Amino acid sequence: ESLNNILEKSLAKWEELYGANPSERSLSLRFAGIIERACQQTGQRVVILVDEYDKPMLQAIGNEALQREFRNMLKPFYGVLKTLDGCIKFALLTGVTKFGKISVFSDLNNLDDISMRNAYVEICGVSEREIHENLEAELHEFAEAQELTYEALCSRLKENYDGYHFTYPSPDIYNPFSLLNAFADGKFGSYWFGFEIQSAWFGPVWGQNVFSLSERIEFKCFVDYSICKYRDYAIKCKHFFDFDFFFL
Repeated sequence: ESLNNILEKSLAKWEELYGANPSERSLSLRFAGIIERACQQTGQRVVILVDEYDKPMLQAIGNEALQREFRNMLKPFYGVLKTLDGCIKFALLTGVTKFGKISVFSDLNNLDDISMRNAYVEICGVSEREIHENLEAELHEFAEAQELTYEALCSRLKENYDGYHFTYPSPDIYNPFSLLNAFADGKFGSYWFGFEIQSAWFGPVWGQNVFSLSERIEFKCFVDYSICKYRDYAIKCKHFFDFDFFFL
């Protein structure tokens, strides 16, 4: 499904709620109109959440023409967040890469990067405290399914899925995707690696277009330390590319 169709579908749904203006012809103008009308009709400034903002650009890595198309489409779209600052209470954008402000965010220079701030270290994962506060019964069930003691099970979970540290010092942060899948399956597995890492991160490294990326991307790649076949290659890559590999 094209990016244009995805944005069109979302805008049409919001326009059903807050109305539309025929003079708003472009995607960015329609987005701006929706924000203004939502603010006016509710009497409250709006909250905007954008998950995986970088997905279109990541999927277009190696295709410079498609990246240019996506960039030209997203740049004015995200620029609305700045021009309508008075109608927006806050906006939160999440993604796995940090694109330079010269790209899709060149019109949006009031972003505040909170990724590595102490106050937000638990926002993108599950802390050990949260596990014991909310999943105590499940921990005992998991231990029984694995024929392990409670203490041994907690140690295995920590060994497999704890290792994200966004600041120093930082509480141990568990990968929520892997953690919850392990609880659901009642067994340990490399869930995150199988789901995302190979295509999103290592694909471009193996390809021939690493040096022709039209975006400067600051990669911070969290890699499962146990996947040894990538470890040596990743260390070599660090010397040539702007990658930071954090081995868990």
